[in-house]
Amino acid sequence: MKKYTLELGDAPTIEIESIGGDLRLSGHDESYLEIQAPESGELKVTERDGRAVISCRSGCLVFVPRKGRVEADAIGGDCRITDLEGEVLLRTVGGDLSLRRLAKVSLELVGGDMQARRLSSDLSVDRIGGDAIVHELTGTIRLRRVGGDMVLRGVVGAVEGNCGGDALLSFDPAAGTSSKITTGGDLECRLSPQASVNATLQVGGDTDISRGIEPGDTPNSYRLGAGEAELELFSGGDLGLRIGDERREHGGLNFADVLTEVDADLAEMEAKFDALGAGLIGFDADQVGERVKRAVRRARRSAHKAKRQHLASTANMEYPSDLADLTTPISGFSQPEDQVSDEERLSILRMVEQGKISVDEAESLLKALEGES
Repeated sequence: MKKYTLELGDAPTIEIESIGGDLRLSGHDESYLEIQAPESGELKVTERDGRAVISCRSGCLVFVPRKGRVEADAIGGDCRITDLEGEVLLRTVGGDLSLRRLAKVSLELVGGDMQARRLSSDLSVDRIGGDAIVHELTGTIRLRRVGGDMVLRGVVGAVEGNCGGDALLSFDPAAGTSSKITTGGDLECRLSPQASVNATLQVGGDTDISRGIEPGDTPNSYRLGAGEAELELFSGGDLGLRIGDERREHGGLNFADVLTEVDADLAEMEAKFDALGAGLIGFDADQVGERVKRAVRRARRSAHKAKRQHLASTANMEYPSDLADLTTPISGFSQPEDQVSDEERLSILRMVEQGKISVDEAESLLKALEGES
């Protein structure tokens, strides 16, 4: 591994020009910046006008002072950023994006899925190729174009979201704010019992309104409380508007847990492989094969894809014309069709995790199953 350390103070600006592979960036309580990458990655770190400028052909592990600010132009693989108090600006992430315990975040393009949890300020994203999942955010959310499903839970503030698939929204809009959600598929919106909302609905399928939500003063409008926040909901499929965690009793889409048990298993396993790659439990990053890490990501994407295909086949409806293009992958970021089943891939990954086979042996098994020599 190649490692650089720079002393830039408690609140530096980190500029990432390009990372060819995955990026793992974490805030820490130290005043120095630390960057790690494989010897083959051609890692370059320079100091320019008081900021650190980073580029690397391979994956990269970065530790930043907690109050630091991060700007990144291009991340070729997956990206995970945690524990920062400064602003984060990302222009292009080719793979999946994971955000944890951050402040203000602005993104332009995410090729895969995005998951964000415990953000203390605004989140703005221009385009996401896969699913968008946000848990626990205080501030304004703007997700302008989401190709897959959208799940927003525990949100306090205003929301603007547009997705080609299904959506679950659970939030407490502040008085005086305006929110708008548009979906190509089904939409379920759960409002806090304390919310004060005036909602306007436009629905392509069936509408299910909970008790306690009264008809509004205009057609297709409903009111909860004094109606101090404005909410517009546009659904290409069915729409449920309810209070708290109340769920549908008959038919419709059940969003009780969008991440299935298999998907949760894979998410936990991916985190363990990331720890191996970072050397946190005694392994060097080069020991964790790229094929094994890709297998985890492919299995997760397959789970989401199968869910969307099942929902589409049972919904028996067409997307509105202005949302149809959101259901197709973003050009340049399409994933190859899997030749190995999720069960086979998951079994191999579990054998590595349990120490029954090595990473090299896992790669050999995956190659054989995928028909490679």
